[in-house]
Amino acid sequence: LAWVELPTNAEVKLFNARGKPVADNYNEAFEMAINEWCTHVITVEDDQVLEHDTIIKLMKFALANTDCCVGARYPKRQKTREGVHIIVDGWHRQFLEDDGEIHEVKTLAMWCSIYPVKILRQLELPWCKTTWALSQDSYLTQKIRDSWYKCLVDTSIKIWHKDKDWTIYY
Repeated sequence: LAWVELPTNAEVKLFNARGKPVADNYNEAFEMAINEWCTHVITVEDDQVLEHDTIIKLMKFALANTDCCVGARYPKRQKTREGVHIIVDGWHRQFLEDDGEIHEVKTLAMWCSIYPVKILRQLELPWCKTTWALSQDSYLTQKIRDSWYKCLVDTSIKIWHKDKDWTIYY
């Protein structure tokens, strides 16, 4: 994150997660944010590359949508440009297109997202859990939606996804 601009009017605390299951690391970070009276949690994972102003754009998007959790468009690791976030069109689940628009999503991937702490405080614990049917981000998104909050993705805010060998960027 050395090349990424961070908001200058905010105190930033980094939380590096290691050695535990992913859901447990997120739960620990959310608990820390609540205990320290943070206003937002920004999630960024280690297999992505952000443009220098990604966090600034995403924070502006979050501040314009204060009762929503928001994210940047995140592509799958594949040659066809298809997003990870899931939307529902009619009764069909499909992956979010790269159209430069803002969309409400059924599943908000946690890879580059912002969660208002005031929303996290409203949810029952655990916030994140990995089950046989759900990843930790699907589990969290379901809890958010069950509490009548929205999850939005701005597809004009893009990040890049590295492959496991760190040689290809999607």
